[in-house]
Amino acid sequence: MTDANTTANDVQVSEITIQGLAFEVDRPYKAGQIDLSEGEAHALNQTRAENLRNNFAPQVRKAIEEYRKANNLPEDGEVAVTNLDRDTLQTEFDKYADNYKFAVGGGGGTRTPLDPVMREATRIATDKVKTALSEKNIKLSAVSKDRMAELVKQVIGKYPEIKAEAQRRVEATGAIALDAIGL
Repeated sequence: MTDANTTANDVQVSEITIQGLAFEVDRPYKAGQIDLSEGEAHALNQTRAENLRNNFAPQVRKAIEEYRKANNLPEDGEVAVTNLDRDTLQTEFDKYADNYKFAVGGGGGTRTPLDPVMREATRIATDKVKTALSEKNIKLSAVSKDRMAELVKQVIGKYPEIKAEAQRRVEATGAIALDAIGL
């Protein structure tokens, strides 16, 4: 991430790199705002930029793959970022950044449910989704946390036997007596 610059509208922006492509990102947090110290404002801006980079990376990877396919380039071949439609990507990035909100309670994604049955169902469904992605040669890193959470939720909703198996596992685990080892 590069240092912040100020635009004509007094909005601070910095530059982050996603898959070799530079994106401008605004820095909405300022020292003194809601009693933020300079260090806190810097930490919030840096964390926000890193989250934007990590969450937007799949869209950039997709653009690279589409460019490779459209130009009959090998999968492992280098794609110069100058060949990508940077304006469209920046517009999509800006839209994503404008709507970005920090996740509450641990970063979003596949939040672990408190209910032991749902926690186990989530574990089972996550394993199933990972297997399905692998079978389709889709790298796990290409799927955002939000998309993964959505897929897991869909799998749990579509296959009631996952909840039934989770219930069975929780009950079986609860039935195990620890008296055999003297506890």
